[in-house]
Amino acid sequence: MVLADRYGDGARAEAARIVAAGGRAEAAPLDVRAAAAVDALVTDVLGPSRPRLDYLFNNAGIAVGGEARVLSLEDWREAVEVDLMASVHGVWRRGRG
Repeated sequence: MVLADRYGDGARAEAARIVAAGGRAEAAPLDVRAAAAVDALVTDVLGPSRPRLDYLFNNAGIAVGGEARVLSLEDWREAVEVDLMASVHGVWRRGRG
């Protein structure tokens, strides 16, 4: 299992718990807002020791709070990039094989 997290800390902590319980896991930092980064991680994961990808879970998400009229365009862009485009990046990459 490869766990990815924007800053890496959460993925590293969870991977360590899985390994401590006898499983196999590794962590990778990943900013899902960047299609190229998602593509690169999937390419890195696939290789001679792991020739196929069984599951790719797109579950990144953030919440932007406050009144819509006071949110900045950057707030909206961040929400769309993480909550929508991150899933698109995973599906787009996964659909390419």
